[in-house]
Amino acid sequence: MKELERFPPDLLQQPVHVRLSYFKNKIISHPKLEEARDRLVRTIRDPAGAALVFVYGPTGVGKTTLCNRVIQLLIEESLAAMQLDPGHLPVAQMEVPAPSKLGNFSWPDYFIRGLEALWEPHIDKKVDYSSYGIRRSSDGRLIVDRRGPSEAALRRAFEATLRERRLLAFFNDEAQHFRKIRNPEKFLDQMDCVKSTASLGKTLHVLVGTYDLLGLVNLSAQLSRRATEIHLPRYSTDFQGDIDAFGSVLLSFQLHLPLEQEPDLTSDFQYFYMYSAGCVGVLKDWLHSALRETLLGDPKKSFREHVEETAKSLTQLANMVGELRAGEVQLVETEAKRATVRLHLGLDKQPGQASPPQQPGENEGGVEKGVEESSSFQQEGVEATGKKGKKGKKGSVGERNPIRDPVGVQADG
Repeated sequence: MKELERFPPDLLQQPVHVRLSYFKNKIISHPKLEEARDRLVRTIRDPAGAALVFVYGPTGVGKTTLCNRVIQLLIEESLAAMQLDPGHLPVAQMEVPAPSKLGNFSWPDYFIRGLEALWEPHIDKKVDYSSYGIRRSSDGRLIVDRRGPSEAALRRAFEATLRERRLLAFFNDEAQHFRKIRNPEKFLDQMDCVKSTASLGKTLHVLVGTYDLLGLVNLSAQLSRRATEIHLPRYSTDFQGDIDAFGSVLLSFQLHLPLEQEPDLTSDFQYFYMYSAGCVGVLKDWLHSALRETLLGDPKKSFREHVEETAKSLTQLANMVGELRAGEVQLVETEAKRATVRLHLGLDKQPGQASPPQQPGENEGGVEKGVEESSSFQQEGVEATGKKGKKGKKGSVGERNPIRDPVGVQADG
């Protein structure tokens, strides 16, 4: 039987900050992480027409770890090409900024941060400093004056840099921040801008975020066609394989906690599963906090006591679980959805029979949205009349209902 890997014994002789750093940087590979990593790498190498890749999952599931591993792999594979061409950059990453004011997502700020992430050394050849107030400091940092370049100029510079760098992929972390606009009807405009930038920059854009990204994926048929989705889920108690995998992760963390006495985590599976909601990232951050308190806090307390002190409150846990369950529900592929698609494609009709008429709203959000809106409209009619039937159309104030005027009769004046 193969001996399980543990932390190096001499680590116990190292300073506390070294022991904490060891655990913080320790990556525990597990099935869901490996599956998502492999699929993301395959998609980046061969996008098959995709311009955008949406990578989503619950908070604390390990999306950042996933992206860091993929980025590291792509850079390692491209070292030879980078040595031959110092201008080549295989991959870059930035965090999509949340607006400082509610609803005011700033595209100029996004493009500036994107240029900084690309380490663009020749920005002065793309944007006129004297005209737009953009320059570099002596150490190469990008500086934009208050009267900076226009949004259009920044976008052109960003797209040109993407092309010149010949990136395999540009990662947008916290991509749910693209939703931070006042009018949800403009979500499609936001995504069209991202898609267009990816297309004109000839660079696949990877959008990484929470389940809030689901509200941006299927806004139009064109966007759906040019997008690929990768889900990094939590471990669920609905499947024995997930239970076994989470137990293995728990054991791995137990073996890599640099403590004099190895703690027993696996014997209390349900406790650690509950307070991490089955998310490996949440579990690791929690254990790291407990390790910090054990090494630097009250020495009279045991590791287990510090674990209980650093666990999330039930209120925090309830909020987290509520959000992830709401996201998971959106991903369920039901037979009703399948039947709706087949119905509107005419797959279940008799030969020669006409396909059903288009439902209201289909062009705005797809077949399913049209059916939901139609059903909602019918239900409103039932509630208003108290019985099944067509609800009378209510016109605007001052506008009469459509009626047939008498012919050949002079109205009273």
